[in-house]
Amino acid sequence: MNVPRFIRRLFRAPFDGMRHYGVVHAGVLYRCGQPTPDQLGELIDRHALRTVVSLRGVRTVADPDAWEQAERGVCQGRNVEFVSLPCNHKNPPTAEQVEQFLDLMREPGRHPVLVHCRLGQQRTLLFCALFRVRIQGVAAEQALREMDQLGFGSHKRRHRKLLQAFHGFARRPDQTGPTG
Repeated sequence: MNVPRFIRRLFRAPFDGMRHYGVVHAGVLYRCGQPTPDQLGELIDRHALRTVVSLRGVRTVADPDAWEQAERGVCQGRNVEFVSLPCNHKNPPTAEQVEQFLDLMREPGRHPVLVHCRLGQQRTLLFCALFRVRIQGVAAEQALREMDQLGFGSHKRRHRKLLQAFHGFARRPDQTGPTG
């Protein structure tokens, strides 16, 4: 059942916090759901984060989910780069967004990085799996199993577009397909 956004917002908090926090690669990449400003500050201090990547969409200050302004403020106040790569299950990340993230992950001077979406399960796990495949050389099948073990839910119809994006982007640029 698809419930309108304004109704969903009445029954949820804009910050899902650390429920899905995890270490992808210590000192390099961490993941979570939307942290509160205090939680983000604690993560920045604990891990000496240099970059925060948000996969959430941009909203306005009048929106009840106006988390971005607070998050940008915390990052600016601690001299941490804030990168926004908005996508969702209906509009998966573009090739440019994925390459921007992977380029960022190839630059050690921008590590450690925290990546998050609202829950820290679908979009975040997609980007973490792409890091595992494209940067760390893990097999796509293994990364997909890891995604599901952490709560991605590849069997859910709602995640079909994100799953297709994973399979498309998991291929290395130097790999050739049937037509290559």
